[in-house]
Amino acid sequence: MIGFTDGHSFFPIDFALLSGKKKVSNEELDYDKRPSGGKRLAESDYKMIDVSVQMIERALNCGIYATHVLMDKWFTSPKMIDCVQTLGIDVIGMVKNEKTKSLYNDRLYRLSDLFEKASKDYTNGAVISSISVELPSGHAVKIVFVQSGSPSFPLT
Repeated sequence: MIGFTDGHSFFPIDFALLSGKKKVSNEELDYDKRPSGGKRLAESDYKMIDVSVQMIERALNCGIYATHVLMDKWFTSPKMIDCVQTLGIDVIGMVKNEKTKSLYNDRLYRLSDLFEKASKDYTNGAVISSISVELPSGHAVKIVFVQSGSPSFPLT
């Protein structure tokens, strides 16, 4: 789902029904692709990133102006960040501590390694540290480590 918020209210704009990896191919189904239900079924075969970027583009084409896109960790990936930044919009999102590596001081690091190298000069309660890195595509991003209920990284 994509929506617009002013900080107080949330207005839904668009949605898509995505299917998991284990699915029946729509090519095997005999259905009419012209009505909205058929279009939604066809859309379920697309990749999550492609559908997400299409929804953002539809919102922009309808005159909805956005400076940032907020997404959860299921959507935040280097490829998704690249696609959204190509549209001229910045991304705020949670990230998973996966095998994905980012460039820092001419070396590639995983997220857990970047945490060790990040500056710890924050006195704010939720923000622990931050670091500016480069994605494999060359886009610059700032990673901010925050503490919620239980920290994901050991605090030393």
